Amino acid sequence: MNMLSMLGFDTEFVEKKIWGWKYNAYRDHYLCVDLCYVNKDGHCSWHYHNHQYNAFLVLFGKLQVIREYSPESDKKIISTIGVGCASRKTRIHPLHNHKFEALENTIFLEIGSVRYDQDDIIRDHQDLGGA
Repeated sequence: MNMLSMLGFDTEFVEKKIWGWKYNAYRDHYLCVDLCYVNKDGHCSWHYHNHQYNAFLVLFGKLQVIREYSPESDKKIISTIGVGCASRKTRIHPLHNHKFEALENTIFLEIGSVRYDQDDIIRDHQDLGGA
């Protein structure tokens, strides 16, 4: 947690976890961004979210993310993401059980969001904009 202090973060809001720690960098009704540190071999429990999408973006280290292929299937998809991997990111859909495990000491962003819909706009037909 000294790293957070060095970066100027208020460590009062650090949530200690058995696998490391989580710092909530931003949260509102639609988006949550957590900066997470996981010790090598640390892992979270199997869990899922009813409505929330989860994205993981590794900043340092390597993370293995295991998820169900679908809520109706026992098939698992394993993604290894991080420095030196094919990708540093992955996404989990709502209702899909998932967990992560650090293959080495790892820092990542966990980004939770509700589904964005580009058609979720209702225009006022009296004022269509202009220059």
